[in-house]
Amino acid sequence: MAASEAASGNTIPFFMKPTVGRQDIESRLSLRGFPDYRFGGPNAAVAQAEYSPPVWDPLGLQMFYGAGNAGDRMEDLSFAQVRQDGGLGINVRVMRMALVQVFMASGQGHGVHLGYALSKGF
Repeated sequence: MAASEAASGNTIPFFMKPTVGRQDIESRLSLRGFPDYRFGGPNAAVAQAEYSPPVWDPLGLQMFYGAGNAGDRMEDLSFAQVRQDGGLGINVRVMRMALVQVFMASGQGHGVHLGYALSKGF
């Protein structure tokens, strides 16, 4: 969960606001079934579950599910407006850290998308 609040009379630049949808500016994955930066605002909440068993080193499978949203007010993050996605993929791991992921994800109302993600190694 992320919340941003500016002092009276000030605004938060758009590039500093949290985003939800595939990869954000910090390479964090969320709601992979939606385009990058799909949902944004000063407030965001995301819950995710991922299972990634090794198959044959360095390859692994992955199954994931995510739910979340972003909005201008905390009230915009209600359960009635939560976006959901899920999918399957493969990853290349080095020392138990997934560096490259290729996945098929389905976002609520957006169909199935093929995507990839590169993680920051450091």
